[in-house]
Amino acid sequence: MKEAVYHMSFTAGGLLVRELSIIAVGLLEKADWQTVEERVVAINRLQTRTVDSSIKILREVKHRLAVLGQEELQVLINGDLEVKKAVAWLSVSRVYKIIRDFSTEVINDRFQYYLSDIHFEDFDFLLNKKACFYPELEALKDSTRLKLRQVSSKMMRKNDKSELQLFPCLQPPSVEGVRE
Repeated sequence: MKEAVYHMSFTAGGLLVRELSIIAVGLLEKADWQTVEERVVAINRLQTRTVDSSIKILREVKHRLAVLGQEELQVLINGDLEVKKAVAWLSVSRVYKIIRDFSTEVINDRFQYYLSDIHFEDFDFLLNKKACFYPELEALKDSTRLKLRQVSSKMMRKNDKSELQLFPCLQPPSVEGVRE
């Protein structure tokens, strides 16, 4: 039986670690999404330029936080940045099947073969492979494909450099601090 369709709305933001942390605090304090949402928008807690931008980000964050448990929400609030990034990636992977597939089929494969490079073409290959079975992927415009791979890449990279931020184990070992 075929799984649910692929949703591609993760282009609404990157990993959104800061935003997830901010909203998680409000949720654990208030435990009522509507109250948290109204407060965040009223005081511009996400520091966006427009109310519409806040609402768009809030909608995305709501989906991602809904798939996390209480312990994971606590980590988003109290964890160090690297752990928060990992939980944010976990939430994105749970919400978006294409990101989950990318993690399990591409990143995991690279990890198993001790390969640290991940390229735009890897995402394109995955989309093409899945398009055979999912018409919604076949119908994607080139501009949408480009945006999807840019955002997914941005989620994994630090400051748009080639360093992977979520997967330090895929990085070549550092020679810093090595003694003879």
